[in-house]
Amino acid sequence: MKPLAPLVLGVLLVSGCAPALSVKARRPAELDLQGARKAAILGIGGEGGEAFEQLIHASMRTAGFEVLDRSALEALADAECVGMTGSLGSPEAAAAIGRALGVDLVIAGRAAERYEEKLENSEFKDAKTNATKTLYRRGATARVSVDLGLHLTGSPAAIPVKLVQWAEEKPIGYVENPPTLDREASMRRARKATAGAFLRKVAAYEVVETVHFLKRRSIPELGQGIALVRGGRLDDAVSAFERAVEGHPSDTACWFDLGVGYELRGLYDDADRAYGNAGDLRPAKTPFFRKPFADLERRHLEDAKRRNARRLADVRELARQQAARDEKSTAPPAAAKTDRLAKS
Repeated sequence: MKPLAPLVLGVLLVSGCAPALSVKARRPAELDLQGARKAAILGIGGEGGEAFEQLIHASMRTAGFEVLDRSALEALADAECVGMTGSLGSPEAAAAIGRALGVDLVIAGRAAERYEEKLENSEFKDAKTNATKTLYRRGATARVSVDLGLHLTGSPAAIPVKLVQWAEEKPIGYVENPPTLDREASMRRARKATAGAFLRKVAAYEVVETVHFLKRRSIPELGQGIALVRGGRLDDAVSAFERAVEGHPSDTACWFDLGVGYELRGLYDDADRAYGNAGDLRPAKTPFFRKPFADLERRHLEDAKRRNARRLADVRELARQQAARDEKSTAPPAAAKTDRLAKS
């Protein structure tokens, strides 16, 4: 029997390959701020709070928010008799402060920092002198935790945000005199990581990830779409994949690549439908000479569906939490309910 490798290789070359690309994918903000773009940070109290406040002030501006300068904020606060504090009391009071300052979003909270060093020792025996020597190594952990309240001026319900991030200095090797570690450098890294986690809560962000496509040499729109993804033009890439689906609605690869395009744009519901169509179109039986490529397609489809399902579940959970907050903010007070029942 002749080896099948040349035949399989020929099929893969004719059908196309499943190129893997490392691309920048845009992810939506993890919280729904209802379009708020003008913010005031009314102080982050606690240890490291001022440094953290400066970081999120700069990062929010980079993300396109209009954030009141501290000097302008203090002047407005004096004019409006608004207190500058890390604790705003009730959400209603915070919303009133935001309206007085002319912003959509008011942020306040408290930070805490912790730095711990650990010195380890171990005994080593010198092979030549047979003497025992004690050597040391030093490591450290910097930890930043922040509890924030995000207050939308159009809603009395506050959005609680808790952030915890670490930066580690791992011990490398045992020496007689381990070097002194830079505490402040470790804390800066931990604060920066915490500010990055906060920014992902309030603004869309980019991640680099590896995705696969199912290319068909007979469908040029797929190749065009993949090239556009490689160039970072996701909207144009999705348009190319949509044209491929319009021209070849029964081809699994067209629906799969469209699903990947939707996923990269953060359109997880649309991606879920596209992946579902790709799965429905898979043939029940595959000719033996095309089985290696079909198995590869199946694995990529299963991986993509699981990945998108996790992101879709996260988005729906955030929407559920937001709906719960909205319902709580619009619910009448218990006393008002009791009065209405008594009257009826």
